[in-house]
Amino acid sequence: MKGWKGIISTLLIIFVTAVIGAAVAAGLDVQGNWRAILIAGVSAVLTAVVNYLNPKDARYGIGAE
Repeated sequence: MKGWKGIISTLLIIFVTAVIGAAVAAGLDVQGNWRAILIAGVSAVLTAVVNYLNPKDARYGIGAE
């Protein structure tokens, strides 16, 4: 279970930093751009998930040694 906590915390950090970056890029107009900001966070997390599931990616995840 300890490994899952690390994975979840990493994905949460990725999500939060992407959301903050998108909010800053939108000029901090979160109310008018909340969908785009949320999509930016989700897409950043999906990138990490795809890397984790890719057996040819030896950095981490399924293909790691």
